[in-house]
Parts: sequence; C-alpha cells; structure tokens
Amino acid sequence: MLLAGTALLLTGCLPGTTPSGAATPDSASSSGAGSPSTGPTSAPSAETAGDCTAGSGGDGREIPVVYTVYGPTSGGPVTVTFTSFNRDGSLPATTATFTGPVFTRIGYACSDAAQSAVWTLTATATTTDAVACVLDFGGMLVKTDSAFLESGTPVATTANCSGNPGQ
Repeated sequence: MLLAGTALLLTGCLPGTTPSGAATPDSASSSGAGSPSTGPTSAPSAETAGDCTAGSGGDGREIPVVYTVYGPTSGGPVTVTFTSFNRDGSLPATTATFTGPVFTRIGYACSDAAQSAVWTLTATATTTDAVACVLDFGGMLVKTDSAFLESGTPVATTANCSGNPGQ
C-alpha cells in the first residue's frame, strides 16, 4: 500500500488529477458543502484559563500553567474544576464539563498572589473506567493523579492534581 502511494506521488497521478496536476472534469464538479476535506486540518487552539496572557520575557509570568484531563474511555462527561488567573488578582475556581478524550486549558499566573496560591485542578467522572489529570508549569510536572475503578456499577471518582510548583 505504501509503495503504491509513493508511486502515485512520484508520477503525479493522483485520483481526480491529470498528469499535469490539473483537476479532471469529474473532480472539478464534485465540490460542495457535503464533500469531505482533503487538506490538512489544524488542531484547535487551547482556551485560556482567565484573562491573563503571557508576560514579557524574564519576569516569570510568561510561563504557562497547563491543565490537562484525560477522560474515561467510555466517553462519559467529566467535570473539571481549575484555577483561572485574572488581571485584577482574583483566582476564581472555574468549572467546565467535557465529553471526550482530552481537556486542556492554559493559564498565566500574572499576579504575585497566584505564585503562592494552590492551583486547583480536579476531574470527576461517574464511570466504571478511569479519569486522570496533569498540572504542568512550564514543562515541570507539578502533580499528576488518576482514579481507576474496577466496578461494574458506575461510581463518581475524582482525580486531584491541585498544587503549586513553589510549595
């Protein structure tokens, strides 16, 4: 299969094109909203936790705090609570619910209060499966946790990754 694909690329004969690379009449008329995209797709950008953005280099506030949660393979909803960093110095706990394999938020600790506070990251799922979390500060693992059940009955379980690299 790989060799056939390589031969097609080297000869320039891809399905729906002529040897010159121009579209054939059949492929040119098949565009529409229902057609699948054949081009590369970009990954969705991560949402920011709070309204702080990266500070200038060297002040320590350009380092991202990354919250990551891995949902159960059963695909059930996961409730995530994490600290948001706001310019006014407030550090509210924000709660979000997601269904899917991975949840990510990026925040920037833009106040001195944030540097000494415990950053909250918890993930709760009602499952017979597992849920896990990772709190990362500029590539340094602050805390990881997972909760796994071996039960036939779904039970609420929580992974807790709350912490702060300075504590």
